[in-house]
Amino acid sequence: MKRVAFVTTCLSLNDPFSISTMPSTQSGPGEWMLATQAGRIMREAWTNAAPDDECHLSSLVVPSPHLLSEFDALHRESQEIEQGGTTATETASPLVTHLPERAWTVARTALGTSIVCDATVSYWPADLTSAHLATLILDAAQACHDESARRGQAIPLVLLLDRHPSHDVGQAMIEQIGGINELKTLVRSTSLVLGLVDNSPLGGLHGAGAQLTDTAGITEEEAQQADRAACSAAHRLQRQINPLVELSPNAWGSGAGGGAAFTLRACGARAYDATIILNPPLIWGGEGEPDIVVTCADDMWDATSLPHLALVDQWAQQYAAPLIVIARSCAMPRPERAQAGIHAVYTMDALHNGSLHVDEALAALTTRVARTWSR
Repeated sequence: MKRVAFVTTCLSLNDPFSISTMPSTQSGPGEWMLATQAGRIMREAWTNAAPDDECHLSSLVVPSPHLLSEFDALHRESQEIEQGGTTATETASPLVTHLPERAWTVARTALGTSIVCDATVSYWPADLTSAHLATLILDAAQACHDESARRGQAIPLVLLLDRHPSHDVGQAMIEQIGGINELKTLVRSTSLVLGLVDNSPLGGLHGAGAQLTDTAGITEEEAQQADRAACSAAHRLQRQINPLVELSPNAWGSGAGGGAAFTLRACGARAYDATIILNPPLIWGGEGEPDIVVTCADDMWDATSLPHLALVDQWAQQYAAPLIVIARSCAMPRPERAQAGIHAVYTMDALHNGSLHVDEALAALTTRVARTWSR
């Protein structure tokens, strides 16, 4: 008998869908299947194929947009404040209201107990350079070391980054911290994880540089010049930091924090969508521990395009359980899948080609997977 955990992931509260009903070989928007519906189909198909297995279904909802307000709602409390002689009730933020003199707090995240440092506009105003970001990081890193020593176990530092007009790829941050080697040491010693509120790349037509006309209030020509300079600096920094690992300025999320995300990732920081990091951990509903974790996905192009899978992978790792993904299609190379913690991917392309509807294809493929893994 196997214990099987089915985990469905919704990209947001307002967009709770997971799999397109349009075959990937066809064009067009198609329709969408609810993630919870997909989970029920998978669980039922697995139970029919392997009736002795214990199956449980959990849904992971990733709040978006309005990230920080959604995060605040998890820690909601009312506070009476005086406004011009009148009393108003306001939702207090654990990152702002409770700790007005510092940008970090101890919080329960998807990674467990963490130091969460808010480097969004709340604590990093638009008129400051990435040197101010360095100040926030150094303060939070010290708190991370102190808290780890107090608890007797290492806890990670989560840095929340949004779009920022500095667009200097974190060069002032590097100088403020003391150089590239010091920054790499900081990243490693704090197990730094980036929670990206904005996941735009550094360069490209839709990158952070193209947004400078809005974020920095400059002309298109000035934005293009700043973007070229930033991308050139990014390539130079990449060679200095780690010439053996290539990170493109067009990579997912590399433009957050004025491009500081690019430099921090090059130094070894992991990066995920901030909503993934701030979502509380899943809980296994059965007895013992799950032997297998199964989830579903739409088209899989690369690991960064599906950051919600990272949280499912981290949860599966707690139980040393293999992660199986049933996807509509997959173009990810095997090494990239292994790096993302995915043990196996099964695609519906061969089944969902017009002869079977997506729910039928999902059920048929899940049945095959159950017969392979339930032994």
